[in-house]
Amino acid sequence: MTLNSVPVDQALAQLEFWLNAPWPMSEAEASELAADIGWSLEDGWLFARNNPVSFQEILGISKRDRPASAFSFSLTDDVQEDVVDEVDALKDRYSEIVAAGRERWGRPDLTRGKHPSARWDFGDRGGVRIYHDTAVVAGFVTPAELALRKEMNDW
Repeated sequence: MTLNSVPVDQALAQLEFWLNAPWPMSEAEASELAADIGWSLEDGWLFARNNPVSFQEILGISKRDRPASAFSFSLTDDVQEDVVDEVDALKDRYSEIVAAGRERWGRPDLTRGKHPSARWDFGDRGGVRIYHDTAVVAGFVTPAELALRKEMNDW
């Protein structure tokens, strides 16, 4: 079974781009900056058209002039939870991405279970979370949002 997915190096490079971004900024500023990694603003919404997956919308960033805080994007296509081969391919891809993240960024905080996740805390650079449900998804939180979530014991 072939699962459409963002190449691991590309996914990590996109996340590192945001870790190295000049925070804080508005969603509108982030949308403009995103062009540097091939993402595009279309009808007010941000898309990762260079990512070879079906769902390319970046959730959490648009052209709004409000502070950017967190966003997520798909690293794989969605799978059907009742198709064993698809779920196995999804779990394998999740494991590959987390292993590459661990090699590049160090050991993550792991949550196990039906929908596992791996989180990296980069302090004043923000935070990264890789997780899967019916797709593998990357989440980024800005430094301010990371501090807020840690204060609320949510990171």
